[in-house]
Amino acid sequence: RDLEARHRRLARQLEDTQRSYEELEARLVEAEAEAERLAAERISDRDRAVSAERTLLRAVEPPALHHQALEENAQLRAALQDLRDKDASRETVLNLERRRWAEDERKLKEAEARRGRAFRDAEAKAVAAQEARDSALSEAARADGELRRRQADWCQEREALQAGQLRLHAAEADVRERDKEIQRVLAEFKDLERRYE
Repeated sequence: RDLEARHRRLARQLEDTQRSYEELEARLVEAEAEAERLAAERISDRDRAVSAERTLLRAVEPPALHHQALEENAQLRAALQDLRDKDASRETVLNLERRRWAEDERKLKEAEARRGRAFRDAEAKAVAAQEARDSALSEAARADGELRRRQADWCQEREALQAGQLRLHAAEADVRERDKEIQRVLAEFKDLERRYE
């Protein structure tokens, strides 16, 4: 019963592990979709920044607007750097999330391996216990058969003993009868001797 309960408990744990693995797979799919979206946004932002920078570089400003162009150029460069920083930050977060997912998947696989080993060990122990039980039942059946055989032999011996006792009683009764006959004959012989004298 303990092994069966442990077997059911391991089965439930395996089902929980399977559900956790499926949830992790779903989260991984969502994360990959989010990563693709972030990558698309990053490419789009980078393309816009590069396009703006190229437009700025291609622009030919009059001398009067040179200072304003320099300021706009600095602003565009700052915006481009900000986009690059955001892109690097997103990439860092995504890498951290990927490492975390990989670690979760590794732990989940290790847990599944441990549970698999525990399940196999429990199954092997259950098989060994069943074999020991079958062996004990076989030994008990053999001992019961031996006991029954000895009981039958004892019954036969008791019947033979009872028959011998009956024959012994009959022989004793016969001896007593013959002893009485002998005593009677002796008495008659003594009486004849006395009469003869």
